[in-house]
Amino acid sequence: MPADNLFMKEINKHILRKQLQRIRAASKPELAKLTGLSVVTVNSLISEMIREKEVMEGELLPSGGGRPSMQYCYNPEFGHAAVIYADLDSGNMHMRVINLLGEIALQMEEQQERVMVGSFDNMLDKAFESYPGIRLIAFGLPGMEENDVVLLNDYPDIIGTEFMRYYRERYQVPVYFENDVNAAVSGYYYSLPEEGLKCVAGIYFPRTYTPGAGLVIDGEVHKGLHHFAGEIKYIPLSGTWEGLGDNDEAKITEMIGTLAVIYICTTAPDRLVLYGGFWTDEIQESVRYYIRNRLSRDFSSIVTFSKGMNEDYEKGMIRLAMLKMEKQFAPERENI
Repeated sequence: MPADNLFMKEINKHILRKQLQRIRAASKPELAKLTGLSVVTVNSLISEMIREKEVMEGELLPSGGGRPSMQYCYNPEFGHAAVIYADLDSGNMHMRVINLLGEIALQMEEQQERVMVGSFDNMLDKAFESYPGIRLIAFGLPGMEENDVVLLNDYPDIIGTEFMRYYRERYQVPVYFENDVNAAVSGYYYSLPEEGLKCVAGIYFPRTYTPGAGLVIDGEVHKGLHHFAGEIKYIPLSGTWEGLGDNDEAKITEMIGTLAVIYICTTAPDRLVLYGGFWTDEIQESVRYYIRNRLSRDFSSIVTFSKGMNEDYEKGMIRLAMLKMEKQFAPERENI
């Protein structure tokens, strides 16, 4: 088949795949109507996807007296990703094996006294034993990575070139690394009911570490040069972050309010979520008032507070892993 025809076939197949993933099951005439493809094209592609086990035959649909139509179902188990992220409360490591629709097929938790290059072998070995078709490993860890080099990290033993290379070579799949706050803000962004949000930002204020920030613009994590965006601990402020969670309302308001105003002025987000375990109703209102007062009502973002980042963190890592797997299926002309 000529390269152009093969490329068009892969484009059509991807269109069909996306619709099946969205609605889970449909007949060939329904798929032709939804995709704009001819019934002949749909029939050919569905037959190929059945042979590859990406699509399965479903039930026969009753008709109004004519020939019943077969329903075809997308097989979300056609591909999996192993997602590993650090629990921000306990420090334990979580692993989730997800399918192509983001559904959790396997979950595991391990305590890690010291995170080193080979620390995740046990969980990943079990994951690949149960799901040998894993296509991607996604790590969510506090730090920075660029071009397979871990540049900064709360776990100093994995800084350098070895971490990413080790897991890519050991399991022979792509390895993806995302910063914990970036992942959490992504999870927050994709869980919002509003559509068309341009920019969503988040700042995480841990009790014992300096804060970090994340920014999602048009659905994409903004990382900046050398993935340094969000390293806000370097912003010079008059106070220090030590003892921030000691319930000193005035100190919390001044430090967090000032940093929030700086971040709002530089990113102009539709929404800003502030993560921290020490929020009280009084502190939240005090910080909100500080932000409104400093901005003099010239600009207003919706500011929300969350006492825990883990839920958004997990959602974000799963969503980002799904997007990475989706790109593996997307047609590229140079691969044809």
